[in-house]
Amino acid sequence: MIEIVIQYVIIIISIIVYGLKRSKFKKYIYMKYFVIVYSSTWAWTAKMLNLWTYPARIINMPIISVAFNFFLIPVLALLWLAYSPKGLKAKAIKALKWTTPIIVLEFLMERYTNLISYRSRYNIFYSYIIWYISWFIWSGYYYWLDLQAKSEDAYIQKVVIKPAACTIKSNSKGKIKVGIISSLLGFGGGYIFRGLHSRDKI
Repeated sequence: MIEIVIQYVIIIISIIVYGLKRSKFKKYIYMKYFVIVYSSTWAWTAKMLNLWTYPARIINMPIISVAFNFFLIPVLALLWLAYSPKGLKAKAIKALKWTTPIIVLEFLMERYTNLISYRSRYNIFYSYIIWYISWFIWSGYYYWLDLQAKSEDAYIQKVVIKPAACTIKSNSKGKIKVGIISSLLGFGGGYIFRGLHSRDKI
């Protein structure tokens, strides 16, 4: 019973933090989808390799924990993206400070509750490594997406907003060389990409 209560408390706290920090999370909001897939992939890997399980779940899903994979971990990732420093050294130190208390809580949950259960081949040290590298994976994926978005915005600005930049030339055989098809394809891809994520920026 206590495990169910703890999971509902985790969900409620996660929702409250998300609501209070929504303006701060706005530019990172689409990352929650990646983090959900990321953490669920780890849960699936743990299930397949018999590393850990979630014995007590509020929803009977065989692999993941709704409280952890859909609420707590995504909110922690958004907090990290919003407040982590830019420098690699500072980020590494910050990651240590964030990982240590999380691992302490995970150890207590594994030892005294049924929220998570380690198998014989798994050790808390592995969780420390997974959490530690996850901060950098989330940061790296966000920076990559942000770079792609900026590149697409610049491309659209050049080819679509300022069509004069798109020139048509003829070659020696009279055939026309034109980037219109590739431009339309690029614009279509960029439009779809931006459309998928613009919902979360409202």
